[in-house]
Amino acid sequence: MRYKIAIIGGGLAGCAAAWCLSRQGHHVTIFEKGTEIASGASGNERGMINPRFYKFFNKEASFYAAGFKAVLKAAEELSQTHSLDFEQCGALHLITDETKKDRYSEMIKNWGWPEEEMRIVSSEKASEIAGTDIPAEALYLATSAQISPKKLCIAYSEQADIRLNTAIESIEPISDGGWYLDGERFDKAILANAYHIPQLMPEVELQTVRGQMALAKATSCSKTMKCNIHYGGYISAPMNGYHGVGASFQPWSKDVDVKKDDNRYILNKLAEFLPHISESIELEQERASLRTTNKHKFPEFGEVKPGLYVSTAHGSHGLVTSLQAAIEIAKFITTSAKA
Repeated sequence: MRYKIAIIGGGLAGCAAAWCLSRQGHHVTIFEKGTEIASGASGNERGMINPRFYKFFNKEASFYAAGFKAVLKAAEELSQTHSLDFEQCGALHLITDETKKDRYSEMIKNWGWPEEEMRIVSSEKASEIAGTDIPAEALYLATSAQISPKKLCIAYSEQADIRLNTAIESIEPISDGGWYLDGERFDKAILANAYHIPQLMPEVELQTVRGQMALAKATSCSKTMKCNIHYGGYISAPMNGYHGVGASFQPWSKDVDVKKDDNRYILNKLAEFLPHISESIELEQERASLRTTNKHKFPEFGEVKPGLYVSTAHGSHGLVTSLQAAIEIAKFITTSAKA
């Protein structure tokens, strides 16, 4: 059975769901209140693809690991026909304290990934991998990547009917199944509009975290970088002559204006660990937005009422979790269609 499915929200969560469902033959309509796809937090031009790190390979770690591998596979496939600024350049996560060293060491033991994909390297080896001086040991993830989240959203949503400048005001269940969205009938509906979901479904409790990132033109000092580097902030390997640099985290703020204080914070964090790079770059094309999270600090997804689904609270790992949530939702819908 093929369904007529409405998705509210044109960011990573909604577009990933559209991609998974369109591939299964469903007719998908995305309702986006903004003027373009990925108009919110998913609209950054640069994003890092990493799993979230857990000591033990519990169900949360399993979800992030599966999403990490899934988005790399999807990006590899989509980059054959779309410009995604995708590069699987690897990432170094600097070990800046004993807590991180313990977490990373235990993670390597418990996750069971091959050494060529995940290992701790010395400062000297990290410098060789990075193509620039690294002042500490680091966890090296060889398959980590960078991508344009905005371009990925556009590629994900290519097969969907997209309605921009369209804010859904009401969703109502239909007695014989399905949902009315502002009077239009759909078989299934997915709420993927981030922190706006409570406007349609007040029982979903969400929080926002403001974040700002920027691009920085590669310099003679930084252009030798060969992988992404994380240190409490991040700087990407150069792509199209620019690094992605970030990011601030401000759960108390809902202001999406670009702030000079955030630029200072980002550069100061970079200078703390990579001073030879920070002193030579200047931030530009800054962008601030609100990430969505919840009190559990874990994505919220699945069926909440018959035929009604949510996908939200993807936080700072949305590139990874949005696709894995979409895969799970699509699997549930397909299973119900065969029942």
